[in-house]
This record gives sequence, structure tokens and C-alpha cells, in this order.
Amino acid sequence: MPSIIPTSTCSPPSPSPSACVPERGLPARYYDLRIDSGLDDASGRKFGLGSSAAVTIATIRAIDEFYGFALSRRDVYRLALLATIRVAPQASGGDLAASAFGGWISYRSPDREVLRASLDAEASVADLLASRGWDSLDIARLAPPASLRFLVGWTGRPASTERLVDAVRDGSGAMDYPAFLLDSRACVTDLARALDDADDTATLDAVRRARRLLRRLGRSAGVAIETDALAALCDTAEAAGAAAKSSGAGGGDCGIVLAPEDADIAGMLRDWEERDIRRLTLSVSPAEGGAP
Repeated sequence: MPSIIPTSTCSPPSPSPSACVPERGLPARYYDLRIDSGLDDASGRKFGLGSSAAVTIATIRAIDEFYGFALSRRDVYRLALLATIRVAPQASGGDLAASAFGGWISYRSPDREVLRASLDAEASVADLLASRGWDSLDIARLAPPASLRFLVGWTGRPASTERLVDAVRDGSGAMDYPAFLLDSRACVTDLARALDDADDTATLDAVRRARRLLRRLGRSAGVAIETDALAALCDTAEAAGAAAKSSGAGGGDCGIVLAPEDADIAGMLRDWEERDIRRLTLSVSPAEGGAP
């Protein structure tokens, strides 16, 4: 995690959080920013768990604490998304929201095109945080499943969300993409409702539906959203009585599993090991800061 240590020999802050400094009439100060991440293996390969998002959120929090801005968690998330879409315009920001708020959340992204236009116009931080582009943003807490076990498998193959999203959009002419978006939104809505209702059966069904939707999208667009390793990860989970899908944009990295109490998890993990799929010993971080 980033930490800030006052020093007289380092560079000024990065633009997004430090833009608050002159707007608030504060003097610029020097600091040393040190980042220590554990989201990779011994060889330096990233696990595909949103480490860039986590570092962005942690950096803004560190600068916020250093200057005493007392930013809300929502404003930390907003500044992080503004910084992110400068370099990755298609980024949804869901990983940023997860890092900012912790726990189980549902997320609907803001209008990034409007936000990018405000950035291009070099609007002030205050104006950026008040942009109408945030009107469609929705972040809400979800009840964690009480009796479903959450597991993550890593295929060892890195994936680029930006490249995959562009590839799907370029090749999506062969399918009804707006219909896919509607079906996907309905699936997410059903999943959120099932979690809040503590309905394990409906929760597992929603995860399986999400997987089928993504596989159909990938086949239609000619893009490997679900690689052979991810397919094996998910198939063995389903054979064990669990539900699974690729994580994020797919194309590699991780798959996620929700397993009921009677699932054959030991058998699934043995199969993963035989296929060189690594189980990551992870858990969902506690919810932070109350309601988003």
C-alpha cells in the first residue's frame, strides 16, 4: 500500500489529487510516494485482481491524508475514475469502486464520455466532481452470501481489459449487442436481488446465466472471453455443484466460484491443480465507510 513521507528531494504530486491543492488555497508540499503491492507472484506476474485500481485508490487516499482534504470515499472513487479514464477510456470503474468501498457491492458506471469531455475542457476539480456525467452512477451495498463459499482460481495468463473490450466491440456486429447488454443487466439485477434475499439457488443460477451470456458474446464476436483454462476452471466448478464465471473482461487471469456447502470443493481443487490452475487464498475485504 502507498505511504507518503515528507521529503525535500522528490517530485510534486500527480495531477488528479494534487489539483485540489491550489483550488483550496494550500501550499504545495513535497513527498515521497512508495508503493508495495502483493498482487503478483514471485516472478512478478500480476494476478489480474485489479491491482492498478487498488494502487490508484490507495494513492489518492494517501495524498488525501497527507494534505488533510478529508475527501469522502465517493470522491476518492470519483478522482480515481477521472485519473483512470485519461489512460483507459473504456474502464468501467467497477474495480475502483470495489477498492474504495470494500465488501459486496452492486455497481453501475457513470457516463464516461461526459466525464472525458469535462477532462478535455480542463474543468476544475470541483466542476469535475459535480459533472452531470455522474448522474447514472449507482453503487449500493449487497448482503454477502451466508452459506455460499467464495473461491478464486488464477489461470496464470494475463489479460488486458482494454484490448478485450475493444475487440468485442469491433466484432460484435454479428450479434444483437444491445440485447446482450439488456440481458446482462437483468442478470446482474437478479443476482443482486438473490444476494439480498439470501436465496442461494437464485444466486447460483444468476452466476451461471452470466457465464452463458459471456460465452455467447465471445463466440459471436470471435473473441476468447473464456479461454480454455477459464473454461476448465468453470466446468470443473459446475461439475462439483458450484457456479463459476470468468472475472472482469475475461480472456485470462481469474475465474470466480460460488460453492454451496454440499459442493465437492476438494475434488474441484484437485482438478484445478492438475490443470495448473492456482487457487488464490483470498476473501472479500470488509465493507468500509457505511453506505456508498
